Amino acid sequence: MLNKERLRSVVTMTPAILKRKSLETLKPLRMVTPFTVRNALYMSIPTGILLTVIMLLGKLNTQTWTVAPDFHFVLTLSLNCALFFLLFLYVFSILKSGMRVAWRFALATIGALVIAASFSLLSNWVKNQMYEGQLLEHLGDNVLKDSLIAVITILITVLIYMLSRRHQMEMENERLQSENLLVRYETLENQLDPHFLFNSLNTLSGLIGTDDEKAQAYLMQLASTYRYTIQQNKLVPLADELAFADAYLYMMNIRYGDSLTVVRHFDEVQSGYYVVPISVQLLIENAIKHNVVSNRHPLTITVASTGHGSLRVSNSMCPKEEDSTSEGIGLSNMDKRYELIAGEHISVSNDGTTFSVEIPLIPAQKAEAILAKLGEEMG
Repeated sequence: MLNKERLRSVVTMTPAILKRKSLETLKPLRMVTPFTVRNALYMSIPTGILLTVIMLLGKLNTQTWTVAPDFHFVLTLSLNCALFFLLFLYVFSILKSGMRVAWRFALATIGALVIAASFSLLSNWVKNQMYEGQLLEHLGDNVLKDSLIAVITILITVLIYMLSRRHQMEMENERLQSENLLVRYETLENQLDPHFLFNSLNTLSGLIGTDDEKAQAYLMQLASTYRYTIQQNKLVPLADELAFADAYLYMMNIRYGDSLTVVRHFDEVQSGYYVVPISVQLLIENAIKHNVVSNRHPLTITVASTGHGSLRVSNSMCPKEEDSTSEGIGLSNMDKRYELIAGEHISVSNDGTTFSVEIPLIPAQKAEAILAKLGEEMG
């Protein structure tokens, strides 16, 4: 025989135990730095080529279209690319350090100018060794040119740093928004679990001691249906939600018998659409909760497709006296879940004789995109 002790054992299976979904599964923000050796190499080659071409044009005689004899293209190109590469490596290494930003840029600027001047002396010595002192008079030009390269490197790096910081801030903001959405959604889900369990146990309590056989069947079905409520899906196929609603109605028919009738006018093609979990069932539950259900006042609930992308659940009205224990969780909870997940809203109407709620049907393609995005964020 089912007794009060058995009921208390069911109550102890709280949603906090049955469903514990932590936001720690969110993917951490991956800080991808642009300041790498590979990027330094990739950036030094085109900038070196560009500067060498500019220098070539400066040495070009536009009348004879010949280059000055003291300009050596391959050597100049090699030295320019090498200096850009060394400067990018140095500045990148400084910017990746843990110093304050102002100190990093100051040290990078001073160091880059020192490296440029040192490179000018070294490259000028190499040229004079190769060309037997013919290029000694160009030492000042080399220092000026290499200092200009250092300034260009600093400016490019500052631009990259600013763009990188902006991108990282945008990624962080997006991650925080996604985390906030999941926190809010989880809060709403945690509200639904005790809401469903409390109402179901109230029904079970009414059967205990009056019809233990029905109470036993009811408890078995409750265990089966509650497994559906602890799933982690944010959207479910409408067919699955309707199957869950049918399981819930089986429990309600145990209690109310012929006093409760559910009529369907539904296009089976729309069973491939998606809804938020525990939506159709919740509307049926609310209709039963807030209306008299008896042989004298039977309750009829209609589940019907509207033809314009929504599902309507309506019921005849025979309101109970005000229930002081009602917290108004159901409809507002569902509306917020739709808004957070799909950017949609439910529609509620009451003409005094019929109470209706329309819930959006999410097309499969849109639902899959939403679930894929949530799956990436949850890792």
